Amino acid sequence: MLPEKQFQCTICQQVFTDPITTPCGHNFCQTCIENVWDSSDVCQCPTCNKTFISRPETSINTAFKELADTLRNIIVCKSAAPLCAAKPGEVLCDVCAATSMQVKALKSCLVCLTSYCETHLEPHQRVATLKIHKLIDPVKNLQERMCKKHERLLEMFCRDEQKCVCQFCTETEHKGHQAVTIEDESAERKVKIKNTEADFQQMIQEHMRKVEEIKNCLKLSNTSAEKELKESDRLFTSLIRCVHERHTEEVSELQRRNTELEELRDSEDHLHVLQRSPSLMSSPPTKEWMEIGIHPELCVGTVRGAMSKLDNTLSKELNSLKKEEMKKMHRYAVDVVLDPETAHPNIVLSADGKQAGRGELLHIVPDNPKPREATLSGRFYFEVAVGPKTFWDLGVVKESINRKGMITSKPENGYWTVRLRNGEEYRALDSPSVLLSLKRKPQTVGVFTDYEEGTVSFFNVEAGSHIYTFTGCMFSERVFPFFSPGLFHVAFPLHRPRYNFIKKSKTWLEARQHCREYHTDLAAVNNEQDLMDLGSLVDSEFSHVFIGLQRSWGWSVSDADNHKEGEPSYWNWASDEPQGAKHCGVIKDTGEWFAAKCNTRRQFICYNEPRKKYLVEVKLTADDSVDMTDQAVLDSILKT
Repeated sequence: MLPEKQFQCTICQQVFTDPITTPCGHNFCQTCIENVWDSSDVCQCPTCNKTFISRPETSINTAFKELADTLRNIIVCKSAAPLCAAKPGEVLCDVCAATSMQVKALKSCLVCLTSYCETHLEPHQRVATLKIHKLIDPVKNLQERMCKKHERLLEMFCRDEQKCVCQFCTETEHKGHQAVTIEDESAERKVKIKNTEADFQQMIQEHMRKVEEIKNCLKLSNTSAEKELKESDRLFTSLIRCVHERHTEEVSELQRRNTELEELRDSEDHLHVLQRSPSLMSSPPTKEWMEIGIHPELCVGTVRGAMSKLDNTLSKELNSLKKEEMKKMHRYAVDVVLDPETAHPNIVLSADGKQAGRGELLHIVPDNPKPREATLSGRFYFEVAVGPKTFWDLGVVKESINRKGMITSKPENGYWTVRLRNGEEYRALDSPSVLLSLKRKPQTVGVFTDYEEGTVSFFNVEAGSHIYTFTGCMFSERVFPFFSPGLFHVAFPLHRPRYNFIKKSKTWLEARQHCREYHTDLAAVNNEQDLMDLGSLVDSEFSHVFIGLQRSWGWSVSDADNHKEGEPSYWNWASDEPQGAKHCGVIKDTGEWFAAKCNTRRQFICYNEPRKKYLVEVKLTADDSVDMTDQAVLDSILKT
């Protein structure tokens, strides 16, 4: 380490800037010594007071200057790091991170694909060739801004397929498509955002006015109902409060969306604008409450009947909303298979990895975990049939959880779980744990994890009700489903979704090969219910996806248990379809079918029905002591 004092000017007490050396051998900043001599009639050294007959010529000591500049940069880095220390969730400087320093990034470079702190950003502000680089506010995962196929920056937007592409994509598979720069598309999208923002503002104002009306109505109804009938008052107050809470929730949701729209409108990150705006600009699932009038006048003779009718109406609406939310979560359903290599030795798994039981209660997991290949990220949902069991734990855990000794299940240790004890005590293992009061015992529990929002939510699937949500979860690594089936060997099955939506883009033949290799086959539809299940997976973001129809318009799945080739029993073609030289079927978010070219690349849906029939050959060696014609003997052999 260079001693700092040896590189300090005795005049300004700072590290030398353009140092010069006097004839007597002392060093000063060029500006400092010249200012001293300009203000005095005698030229002398400020350090040793040696007088010079004539004013010495000054020239910068180049070698000394380089050392001083190096020391100054070291001092700047040391002083800057603590001041710019990154907080949890903030983007880190990639250069500092390489030296294990957690420094907050000031900007991200879209050319270098690197985030820089204030110190390491300096060359981009000084060097001419770096000044032309595109800098934006710091963002994570810069590699996601690269085309995975061509390793080039995503700087174009294909309007035909509504996706961001690189320049090379526009010259190959997107050739002939309408493509514009992401800056141009972002500008147009911001105009739409502004209009949507105005609509949201109006909706917020209307909802807030309606909330005030409801509050006033609540006050009047409380006063009147107390005089007339206590039971009517209880029912009316409860229902009005329910409506009020729903309005408040909708206002909060609209305000949250409006805040995100404001941030998106002012964002310089064009790619983020294009990727985030579709979901924000879609209308939120709010009821058109403006059609419902608020009438504070009460009629004693009809209030009980009106309250009963309103109760039924609200129950139907709330149940409808619950079903809609559950339907949305099923879009992120994953097919969970339990890994025997990460199971406790006392846990028994079924052959298909869908059921688990155990012989004793242990909160211990093995020492040598081996994660499965399937990585869970973004959003995912799975269901667990707990049935009549009186003891269980389930949820999600970090990949790096402690696997030795007694485990304490809580978020700080990487556990986000809910448990049942003694058949009636439900508890969310938060910090601190929360005792849950459930109106109905769940037979099937749904678990929904959202990486971006940092939440893990639990639901009673049959009742369509919310059980508990962990918030503020810090997912710095992969998480996996966690199950502890409790005492006795009781089945613990995992629901398999009927269809799997695959977001990879493939041709029809490639899609069929993928489905047959990893699932069963491309999606097949046999009735209206199948169509509803299939349609729940398709939205406007991924419209026109491949299903299992080709050429003769028979199903790809052609075994006797599912569909016969060329004999589909259910049709849902759009008008004037199929037509032309297009020989592969696609489904739109509306549920309608269209004919498409087989060599185009699209997302697709796999049919996930398991095979039901198996042929097992058994060779038996005859034994004179056993009568092989005896049916009881044969039954006994088959049982073993």
